[in-house]
Amino acid sequence: MTRTQKLGLLALGALILAPALLGAATGAGAGEAVALLSYLGKSGLPRGMKNNNPGNIRRGATAWQGKIPLGQNTDGAFEQFTTYVYGIRAMIKNLLSYYRDGLNTVERIIYR
Repeated sequence: MTRTQKLGLLALGALILAPALLGAATGAGAGEAVALLSYLGKSGLPRGMKNNNPGNIRRGATAWQGKIPLGQNTDGAFEQFTTYVYGIRAMIKNLLSYYRDGLNTVERIIYR
């Protein structure tokens, strides 16, 4: 991975973490607040945030950390995670997997 690609991935992570970090103003330490942050089921938010799934990962058999079991998942099409951080983790693991498979541009990822 080139330096530019690493910086791009870092910037993407920062953009995705921004809502979690901005919502972390609680009595807990910042790290704890981010780790516990959950938008699950909250109305008025984009679907990915309501599912704690900013990558909009489709439902499947992958045993993601923090994944809500399919039998308890209330969204018919997308994974749901117990916290926003687990959704971010799953998305980053997906992006790294795409990169390893040669999908190293946004266009290639979209049209995979």
